[in-house]
Amino acid sequence: MLSEVFPIQRAWYKTGDPVCIPSNHGAPSKAPWLLADALLPFSCFPAPSPLHFVNLANLITLLRLALIPVFVGCAIRHGQIVASGSADQTWRWISVVVFGVAALSDALDGFIARHFNQCTVLGSKLDPLADMLLLLSGIITLSVAGWKNQFPSWFPVLVLTRDVLSTRGMMLIKIHSGSVIIRPHWTGKLATVLQMTAIGWLMLDLPALTPIPVLVPTILAGIFVFWSGWMYLTDAFQQVSDNLHAKFSKEN
Repeated sequence: MLSEVFPIQRAWYKTGDPVCIPSNHGAPSKAPWLLADALLPFSCFPAPSPLHFVNLANLITLLRLALIPVFVGCAIRHGQIVASGSADQTWRWISVVVFGVAALSDALDGFIARHFNQCTVLGSKLDPLADMLLLLSGIITLSVAGWKNQFPSWFPVLVLTRDVLSTRGMMLIKIHSGSVIIRPHWTGKLATVLQMTAIGWLMLDLPALTPIPVLVPTILAGIFVFWSGWMYLTDAFQQVSDNLHAKFSKEN
């Protein structure tokens, strides 16, 4: 999701030792806490403590989660105003600001976690959850809230399907076939950027953007959402195939 726009190396050992992992080679097999690869050539971060949950980075992530229903409420209110025939744009701009603050908070909490040694197990769970919910809430709400411009119905269905297949599918594969690492792919990063672009394009509705309808960035985002989902699933099945082949070879 949004964290793919700001790739960071998040890997650590249960032993509590600092971790140094070359991102282009993945994590060693003894690093069970690997959460994401990075585009950084080499990264080294101290191991997080599972006991230290309350820190600034996690509070910012929680703020992002709290802003999601605020954004949804503001967006729905603007839709009601549009339906009444009023030209008042106050709630539209409030929605833009709330969503923008929430989106920027993703970069901020990641920066603080990396540079001030505030990586925690809780944060590793909350951050991608907040990113996914923020994007989904934006796309779904702007598809049904009755704004002047709306996303076509196929767009939220596609995004939701990709996220469900990517997360649930990976969990099922891991349960039945062993460890599977979700490796960020450039298509996923670009899909996230394009989804944010489409949301911003729709909400801002600036005169300079009117020559290009919102359907254009939406279609581009949809293409890469589908492509990234396909890449994640094929990579997961390839890992399963390699694991089963290695297990079979070892037994024989």
